Amino acid sequence: MKYIFQIVIATLFLLFFTFCTWYEGSEILDNPWEWKYSTHFSQMLNDQVVDANDISDLDYFVYAAKFKPLFPSLMIITALYISILLGSMLFKRSAKKIALFLSGLGVLLLLLSSYTHLMYQFII
Repeated sequence: MKYIFQIVIATLFLLFFTFCTWYEGSEILDNPWEWKYSTHFSQMLNDQVVDANDISDLDYFVYAAKFKPLFPSLMIITALYISILLGSMLFKRSAKKIALFLSGLGVLLLLLSSYTHLMYQFII
């Protein structure tokens, strides 16, 4: 029961942080000089971003992560908290399975950080 309550509260926080990130990232619509550098998803869908209507919602998150990283960081922390809670719920009877799950999560985060570093060089 205590895990369910924590997951519900953390999910509500995740939804709130996602909405805040999306709202802060919508500022890209007012900065056309930034479209060339922060609209990679829109440029994959369309060849070129000409109008504000061409910008994908995913680019709002990219823009918010670049210029206002508080809420995107809180989103990541909350998502990690939820995944650790789910892992501890699934493997609460075996300490070895929990250790293996956390090790796998750590390796996944390490691989994602190297991929993110490469993508960051591409973005800038």
